[in-house]
This record gives sequence, structure tokens and C-alpha cells, in this order.
Amino acid sequence: MRDSVVRFARQGCDPSDKAKEQFIEINPVPFFSQFLKRESSAGLLLMAVAAVALVIANSPLSEAYFEIQHAKIGGLSVLHWINDALMAMFFLLVGLEIKREILEGQLSS
Repeated sequence: MRDSVVRFARQGCDPSDKAKEQFIEINPVPFFSQFLKRESSAGLLLMAVAAVALVIANSPLSEAYFEIQHAKIGGLSVLHWINDALMAMFFLLVGLEIKREILEGQLSS
């Protein structure tokens, strides 16, 4: 657990003076666990990945980006995996979320 802690030196601290050196410890694990517990995290992550994909597809890296889409994994292209497997999983999760909202959430009344 100690390996995941990032240490930042406080401003104004003289790095040569080890006795006065103070550190602020920031553990990224609670930040990511809190982010993933929010309802909006999936949407934010999806928008961020889509924005990165748009930037890469319209940059000088576009040739490599489209070559990766046609690479074969398990006999199928990456594009095929995205179109079939990941989209099926996405709509399954959307359906489960709608069911939860109908049974327990704001759509239950």
C-alpha cells in the first residue's frame, strides 16, 4: 500500500535541509474509488475517451490509429470487438441501469 502513495514536497521547503523537509502524502486509491462510486463517473470517462479518440483520429497519429483498429485479436479485428462485444456489453449495462431505476430509483413511482 505504501508504494501507491505519492509524496509532494511543500513549497518553500529547502531540499538541502533534511530536518525541516516536510511532505504531503497523497494516496490516489481513495480518489479513484470515490470517482468510480459516483453515478456520473461512467459518463465522464466515456466522454473523455471519446474526446481523446477524436483528437488522435484527426492528428498525425491517425494512420497508426486506424491500423490498430484493423489488428487481429482472437481472429477478429479490434474494430469488430468494439462494434460487437463492447457495444453489447454497453447496452447490457444500460438495460440493467434502466431496470434498477424502474425497480428502486426515481422511475419506481
